[in-house]
Amino acid sequence: PGVVLEFKRLEKDRSLEGMAEEALRQIQRHRYMAELEDLGASPIYCFGIAFSGKEVLVRVYQHS
Repeated sequence: PGVVLEFKRLEKDRSLEGMAEEALRQIQRHRYMAELEDLGASPIYCFGIAFSGKEVLVRVYQHS
């Protein structure tokens, strides 16, 4: 299996949920998992992680 992590710090007037989803979209848009695919990793777990101080929200997408 492979793992891709994208971290987002909470921006003003945004939610942790929205930032975590944005992190997942960025992983997909920029194809951060491409090298893992080329190496034959499967499945690939993509984590969108949003944080504000000690508060954290994680969203996971499984790319196969």
